[in-house]
Amino acid sequence: MVDEYGHWRWELFEHILPYSVLLRIASVRVLARGSITDRSPRVRLFLWLLCHGRILTNGERVRRHFTVDGSCWFCGDVWEDIDHVFRRCPLSHSLWLPLVRANRAECFFTLDFKQWLFLNLTNDGSFARVSLNWNLLFGSLLWCIWCRRNDGIFGTTVTHSGSVLQRGLRMQQEAVVASVRGADGAGRVVNGATVRWTKPQLGWHKLNSDGALDRRNGVASSGGLIRDDGGSWIIGYSKRIGICSVLEAELWGIYEGLLAAWTFGSRYLLVESDCLEAINLVNNRNNSDGVLSMVHSIGEVLNRPWCVRFSHIARDGNHAADWMAKLASSDDLLCHRYLSPPVSISVLLQQDAAD
Repeated sequence: MVDEYGHWRWELFEHILPYSVLLRIASVRVLARGSITDRSPRVRLFLWLLCHGRILTNGERVRRHFTVDGSCWFCGDVWEDIDHVFRRCPLSHSLWLPLVRANRAECFFTLDFKQWLFLNLTNDGSFARVSLNWNLLFGSLLWCIWCRRNDGIFGTTVTHSGSVLQRGLRMQQEAVVASVRGADGAGRVVNGATVRWTKPQLGWHKLNSDGALDRRNGVASSGGLIRDDGGSWIIGYSKRIGICSVLEAELWGIYEGLLAAWTFGSRYLLVESDCLEAINLVNNRNNSDGVLSMVHSIGEVLNRPWCVRFSHIARDGNHAADWMAKLASSDDLLCHRYLSPPVSISVLLQQDAAD
């Protein structure tokens, strides 16, 4: 029902559901397949199963009487066990070879399999040409090898080793960024609420976001704007969401604003919202079932290599974002971005600048 980016495939079901139901579906943010948030628990489970020898290779499937064919799907070796899948198969061997030191290659490829896993997963970088965060790359590549193997058996394409390596490197980078962000306590809420809008510090951008709810039909919208350290307009946005709660609309506003900020080059960003509950959810990742996917989606964007801080602002200081949220088009569910400020908001921008 969704594509690989987490977008609803409306053509599959919009003709069979009432419009009111479609509006409720539209408000739900689906996690993209393969995202770090979506992937991490599965990777941990996979590594646990691998270390305990419980991965269902063809050899293991023969042992359990699931099949009579224990051969490797790629190279045709008569017995596909875990050592073959992750180390001895030519596909895997060619992936590891350029990453391993030449004087350690023989040991790397002949070491007892369980010891091989233990040494490399506990950050023993003695085998690696680049030892920094080797354990993260090693674990990521094990997962990517398994995914490629399954894609080859159940899918239609065989992923090239270069693509597998690039995917593993991306996973490694995401894990490093996430661990650094968790360690430095980034994004704490400023005590109290800022009463009026002020310019961000030199070199920073400021995102103001808001959500709005039409009480007549329950349809929510979100919007906001980003300004630089001189108070000048960078980008604005507005989006009609669908039927959801006010809190979900506030989270949508933060999410779309973060995407816009990243796209337009913000790397030091202060986010202001008049919804303290939304800020606390994002900062602390304490979420209820109703907003779980939105908080995860926001977390994915925050895990990119940039610095983002959150602050609570009073509604009186957030009028411009409120205006952008109510500007959302009633014709579609797209996020509309504004490279220049709409004429209707100019007075509010002037008031912020004067303050």
